[in-house]
Amino acid sequence: MANIKLMCRTATTFKSDGSLDEEALRQYLQRFIDAKLGVYLGSGGSGEGHTMTHDELRRVYKAGLAECKGKIPVYANPPEQYSAKLTIEQSQLAIECGVEVVNIYAIAGLHAMRPTDFELRAYYDTVLPAVQYPVALAAQPLVGYMVKPQILAEAVNRYKHVVEVNLTGVTDSYFLQLRELVTRDVDFYVPITASMHTLGLGAVGLLATEANIIPKTYRRYMDLYDQRRFDEMGP
Repeated sequence: MANIKLMCRTATTFKSDGSLDEEALRQYLQRFIDAKLGVYLGSGGSGEGHTMTHDELRRVYKAGLAECKGKIPVYANPPEQYSAKLTIEQSQLAIECGVEVVNIYAIAGLHAMRPTDFELRAYYDTVLPAVQYPVALAAQPLVGYMVKPQILAEAVNRYKHVVEVNLTGVTDSYFLQLRELVTRDVDFYVPITASMHTLGLGAVGLLATEANIIPKTYRRYMDLYDQRRFDEMGP
C-alpha cells in the first residue's frame, strides 16, 4: 500500500429508467478496490448526491460499505447544503450507515449569498458539535466562495474530531497559510495539479475525481512518487 493516500469522489450508477443500479455500483467500485484507492460516496456532481433521496443515498452508502469496507477507505461526501440543519441531517444519514469519515462543506453560497465571518463561525459552531464523528472540512470554492484560512483553521483547532482538510481550487499560498494556522495534526488532501511540491510541503493525499476514469494511472503516479522515481512521473 502506498504512503500517499487518494480519495475519489466516485460516480453513482443508474439504470435507464433512472433508478439506482446497486449491482452496477458494486461492480464499479471494484475498480477502486483493485487500484487501492479510497472512495467518497454520494458526492455532488459525479456522485449525483443532489439528485438522490435519503433512501437512495442510504442504499449507496450501504452498497459501497458492503463492497469496500475493510479493503479501502469508504467516506461520505454529502453535497453542500443551504443551512446547518440540512448539513447535520445529511451527515447523520451517512454516519448511521457506517461510513468512516464525513466530508463537510461550508454553507452553500448560491444567489450571490456570501456569509460573513460571524455567520461562518456560527455555522461551524452549530454543525460540528452536532456531528460528533470523524469529519473532513472542505475549503473548496465550489460552494460559491472561499472560506478564509483563519476561519477554517479555527474550526480545525477547536473541534478535535476534524481529522482531514480537503483543498481543491485553492492557491499554494492558501495551503501554506492554513498549514501554519492549524496547530494540531490533521491530514491535508490536495488535487494532483502541482502535487509534486504540495505533497512535499505537508499534504498526505490526493483528491481526484478523474480517478473515476483512470484509477490505475493514479495508482501508478502514487507508487512512483513513493519510490522517488520522479523522472517517470511526467507526461
